[in-house]
Amino acid sequence: MPHSTAVLSGSGLALGVHIGHDRSAALVKNGKLIAHVAQERLDRVKMSPGSSIPFQAIVAVLGQTGYTIRDVDAVGFSFENCMVDQLSSWFEDQFTCYFDISKITTIPVSHHLAHAWSVRAVSGFKRCAVLVCDGAGEFIKPDPQKAGKAGSQSSGGMEGESLFFAQGDKLELCDRRLQSFLHDIYDRPFFYNSSQMPEMFAKQTVGIGRKYEQFTYFIGFGNEQNGKTMGLASYGKPLIDTRQWPVIDFRYKLTLSDILHEIEEVAHASSMSIGAFLRLRRADAASTVQRFTEEAVLGLARYAKHTLGESTLCVSGGVFLNCVANHKIAQADLFKELFAMPACGDEGQALGAAFAVSAALKGSAPKAVSAHTDSSVDMENGEAEHELFAPPVLPYAGLQHDRFEIEAAISRNSLAHKWYQDDNVLADEIAAMIESGLTVGLLRGRSEMGPRALGHRSILADPRSPTMKDHLNARVKFREAFRPYAPMVLAEHATEIFDLVCPSPYMLFACDVRPKYRTALPAVTHVDSTARVQTVDAQEPFLRALLLAFYRRTGFAVLLNTSFNLAGEPIVETPEDAIRAFLACGLDALVLECAVIKKAEPRSRLNGESKPQQVTQMA
Repeated sequence: MPHSTAVLSGSGLALGVHIGHDRSAALVKNGKLIAHVAQERLDRVKMSPGSSIPFQAIVAVLGQTGYTIRDVDAVGFSFENCMVDQLSSWFEDQFTCYFDISKITTIPVSHHLAHAWSVRAVSGFKRCAVLVCDGAGEFIKPDPQKAGKAGSQSSGGMEGESLFFAQGDKLELCDRRLQSFLHDIYDRPFFYNSSQMPEMFAKQTVGIGRKYEQFTYFIGFGNEQNGKTMGLASYGKPLIDTRQWPVIDFRYKLTLSDILHEIEEVAHASSMSIGAFLRLRRADAASTVQRFTEEAVLGLARYAKHTLGESTLCVSGGVFLNCVANHKIAQADLFKELFAMPACGDEGQALGAAFAVSAALKGSAPKAVSAHTDSSVDMENGEAEHELFAPPVLPYAGLQHDRFEIEAAISRNSLAHKWYQDDNVLADEIAAMIESGLTVGLLRGRSEMGPRALGHRSILADPRSPTMKDHLNARVKFREAFRPYAPMVLAEHATEIFDLVCPSPYMLFACDVRPKYRTALPAVTHVDSTARVQTVDAQEPFLRALLLAFYRRTGFAVLLNTSFNLAGEPIVETPEDAIRAFLACGLDALVLECAVIKKAEPRSRLNGESKPQQVTQMA
């Protein structure tokens, strides 16, 4: 990433933009995150893939913070599956034309570098190892001056895994593994069927993330549905021993046909076609690639420890949305601290691009994001902050909606509501509804970054109900029956209920539910007795008050928490999004900041077939 020599405004404001799938925008001021939003939350297209600049997201983060484009010092941008530095002129032309400005400093940021900056910057660590692992990143040209070893940088290809060392405002690439360029082949049968795979493709090198994507297609899911593969894996057992593909460093061997071919041999030995075999053993195929992934990322974590010797590790890239694999790393006790970025996938790229530019221009280390950030004064520079809202508590860096906007949306939909003035009274009212078996949609505060709803755009329910999981899947979320639900738990109760070895504020670690709680909390206990945990501490006072209210009523400081969206849609962003989803599904109540809307006939209490829903209308 080159340093800019342009004359800058001196505001210390850096804008980050990502183009590709999960387009997004982020703002960083003097090394501090102040806003981030994914384009999908605004255009309502899942993952919002595309090769155009996400101007809607850019305008939204500027509006959230009260800045204009003329306040921005420089723009960092990242892409996917290309050489981003070749796109500088195109990006600047598009950008300046849209905002009607003559010039702005634009800086390309490579894909894995953006992932590394995103997690390193918000971790708060002074120094650390950074491990990046995803489906595919930047295209790296061949290096003829280096020995041509398989998987090395010399042969060129797409980024698969990278290892960085971070200290202060410096981020140094220490090692990486490249994979073959295999772009836009996902819809071709040979990508996930080794018997149809041409030999030239079968021998192509792939990484851990690309192998997981391949299996996601193999078992019948689609693009970017790896989370479904992880959920299904718990229902099966590995079909083969994946230790025959050991991952101990970045020189490991893995081809497009590996593992897939061996499973097809198992099917052949059973005298079954691969289609018939998968209809019976689909979960086992998912379990196979899940086991391989867990062993592989643990191998890379050991390599990072051996290579750099650091006591802290940051991880980013889509592979680290695999919360089961993450907890395996934590259990190995290789590092004193392990930090996983809440927006591990590509929507975190914009954040990384902004931090990379901020560090390059200012030469200052990024600042940790915490609940104790002073919103009135920048202590380092002694200047008043300009944001309309207080700086965010990670991961709540998105948009916030005021009472005027909420009441306008309620009025447009002619809904009756009650506005609560006291947060503790509101928390107790929500706890009472959940205790009585109702499901509640909650939109409150700034939205979360990343694919996991963490209490600001969530659906909440009673984890004690043995029928709640099926009810949510069938009548609220409209998704597959095997999909699990996650618990939100008070941090001080977490290790009593869950075999959790580290804090999990972003729902990125899955662990065993302790035996005595498995039957007590069936709605959040997966078929393999695990749960993907979100721990809640003092940084989130309202969620804490809500969990305490439910604890006083039930003796359990746990709630079921799932993203507030319907199947195939992004998480809701605005009050209007939330009302539309609420009216279209079996949710019983909706909370918009301090406004509570209830349906006249709660769906969660109905027996038998669904009845038409009625919502209390305004007179």
